[in-house]
Amino acid sequence: MEKIASHWLRKNITTAKDAMEIARVEHTQYMKWKSEGSLTTIAKPFTGNQKPLREERLPEWFHKKDDIPVAKAEPRNESLEVEKQKLLAKLALKKGKGG
Repeated sequence: MEKIASHWLRKNITTAKDAMEIARVEHTQYMKWKSEGSLTTIAKPFTGNQKPLREERLPEWFHKKDDIPVAKAEPRNESLEVEKQKLLAKLALKKGKGG
């Protein structure tokens, strides 16, 4: 009831005659839309059941990650090898002391 009252207020309806007239016009418009929609099933509007198609923009740094020189990657590998050797040496020392 409140929905109808607010609709009438927006449309500036003050009499029952105005309300009946607007109801007829809107019903006719609704029936027109309904009949047009059933004939063109190919071009259905978005109903909410489908996911919207959108294209996500990638940040600039995403494309720049391929530009990293190989020289910067090598010191990391060397430091990992050094750390690996240190751990192996520690393990060897522990086994030598315990055995």
